[in-house]
Amino acid sequence: MDPGSDRSRHPTYTAIDLSTPGIAIVGNTKKREAKILGDLEKAISSDYVAPSEVDHLVGVCQYAEAQCSGRSGSLALRHVRLASKKQAAVRRAALARALSNLRDHVAASVPRRISLASRQRPLLVFTDAAADED
Repeated sequence: MDPGSDRSRHPTYTAIDLSTPGIAIVGNTKKREAKILGDLEKAISSDYVAPSEVDHLVGVCQYAEAQCSGRSGSLALRHVRLASKKQAAVRRAALARALSNLRDHVAASVPRRISLASRQRPLLVFTDAAADED
């Protein structure tokens, strides 16, 4: 997705590329993906992750996954939620595994390709009207 192209837009952390006729390619910006992966890596390597931080990571990843891979990341997110609720002795290892799986999923995610040729429904793109040059 070419940020200089007049056919690419970057509403808050989401890249929307309309340069391919009949296709909208929707994904996270490289900046957003790098931040998410960095935050996940930090949590994985940390000795302690506060429950509020786990909730924040899940929320960020849930939003990011909805942008590019739809519901395919929901299983990885579910494992993080379940691991964060375990007893402290089990929690750390289970949470590290779940966060590692989520990190791998985010890293492997590719932008969603949406056909604009379908006449069944209109294409709706919801943003908060913010745009980022990155």
